[in-house]
Amino acid sequence: MSIPAEAREIVMGLVTKSTLGDVQWAVGESEREFVVNFPSYTVSVSKVEREDLGVRQVVFQVRDSRGYVVLDFDVHHYEEDYTTAAELFELAKRKALDVPGALETLKKELRKPGAIGSTGTGSV
Repeated sequence: MSIPAEAREIVMGLVTKSTLGDVQWAVGESEREFVVNFPSYTVSVSKVEREDLGVRQVVFQVRDSRGYVVLDFDVHHYEEDYTTAAELFELAKRKALDVPGALETLKKELRKPGAIGSTGTGSV
């Protein structure tokens, strides 16, 4: 499915504002879902990738304040709107996971003299 006409302005608005850093994305129910809360609605964007099945899609959902799904659709990798949907997902991910902050922290660590890293399991 492509982005429905009734949702296109919302998706494009989120892309534009996310590019500017003006959307407060948060991690949703998994590390592959990101949400932004509005006064009466929550928008989520998630990505499903199953290489073994050849499936790549971005799932978009709007829920009301009761948690009811008002609108949902998905955009598959072979559809024209996939680039836009995937861009929104990546922008949301960067903001919610603070990717620029994480990379800056790693760069600072690499600039320090001496050995880096540990033999532990890391932050997982």
